[in-house]
Amino acid sequence: MECRDVPSFSLLKLTGEIAPEVERDLDRHLSTCADCCAERGRLETAWEALGDDPGPVPSPRFARETLSLMEAATLKRAPRTAGFSWPGMRRVAALVVMGLGGFLSAQLWAPAAGPASAKPERPAVEAVLPVSNDRMVDASRTVPDLSGRPRMANVTYQPVDARGRLGVSFDVTTRYTVVGRPDEKGIESLLTYLVAGGGANEGAQGQALDLVSERIAAGSVSPDDGIVAVLAKTLTTDRNPGVRKKTAEALSQLPPTPETRDALIACLRTEAVPGIRMIAVEGLAKAAVTLKDRPSIETLQEKANDERESGYLRAKAASALGRLAL
Repeated sequence: MECRDVPSFSLLKLTGEIAPEVERDLDRHLSTCADCCAERGRLETAWEALGDDPGPVPSPRFARETLSLMEAATLKRAPRTAGFSWPGMRRVAALVVMGLGGFLSAQLWAPAAGPASAKPERPAVEAVLPVSNDRMVDASRTVPDLSGRPRMANVTYQPVDARGRLGVSFDVTTRYTVVGRPDEKGIESLLTYLVAGGGANEGAQGQALDLVSERIAAGSVSPDDGIVAVLAKTLTTDRNPGVRKKTAEALSQLPPTPETRDALIACLRTEAVPGIRMIAVEGLAKAAVTLKDRPSIETLQEKANDERESGYLRAKAASALGRLAL
């Protein structure tokens, strides 16, 4: 079980609708992951509060329609062997009702800026357009416009075809498939955007990282590319340790530059997962041999003498220093 699965399965456990084998996997994960354990505690606190506090009451029609939709969705998604707890399901629905009700209240009744006499304007209703057709885009002719930072859903990847082109498909309001060679601007910008978290799920981000790593290993990514800045930010800010691990591996494969070096040093100073720090120190050792610069050398000296670090990490740092012939 991965960290991103914990909230949904924890909610199923609270409602009594979780399958026994899934509950065992959840308990095993919580016993080894402090972050998820804390998140589970926050979820339980919110759950108890919902049970004790009825909160703001939406209109009868709004509540009735929302509860109906939530119950239908839960019936459709729940395992067939699990029994349903209608009070629990209604509490889940109540959470959504109150959240939507609070949001709508804040939007409709927020004070308007400007003179007191000015009437507040209702926010425009955003049109919801169905996906009407698929569009195939050739990256050699058209570059997707990502300036509006659209949230991409249902991201999938097609393997490289006989012409050396891979495909990245996603939904915005229309289903797009961008096809092109990995070194074409359209594919490069799309993968960079997905590495930065532009997809609607972490699986899309992880696969984009894999594709970028393949390009790095093939020598087709320059350290000057914008992907370096995205990787550096992802390495220190992404909450998923699996994503951070892949990011550290990608940065370590790049030819050393001050930018890749700084990202790996920042990782060694902030990263809590030992395995990711090991990847970072290996990358920094490679950078130090090439750059022979003070930040790399001083960080390796610090890690070689840090008794809080593992023996493997300290040995790697010391080995790199030995190759520098200081």
